Amino acid sequence: MAAVETNILFLVDLKSKTFKKLNSRLNNNEDEMDALIPFCKMLEDKLKEGWWLFTADLNEDGEYEATYRATYADWMLEDEEYDSEYPYYIDCAESEERWYLHDIVNK
Repeated sequence: MAAVETNILFLVDLKSKTFKKLNSRLNNNEDEMDALIPFCKMLEDKLKEGWWLFTADLNEDGEYEATYRATYADWMLEDEEYDSEYPYYIDCAESEERWYLHDIVNK
């Protein structure tokens, strides 16, 4: 299904099942993973509290579909395997993570 809008940002609290749709969105010409870092920095306090940052596309049926997600992960600074300079885990939203966003945002 084609996307009507892309790279919309949501801050989601999985525990309380609440969310905030951000007034910003990612530029379609940027790599999503790199483009999320400034937003993670800006929202670091919320991410430390356990909130997740998602990018999502709005489909033709009016539902949001998660594409990427970011969480706070200070362990990445110490894990040599990741060699990260930022304490954020950013990756494509996997199937289960897509459902997290779907169940909370598409009520």
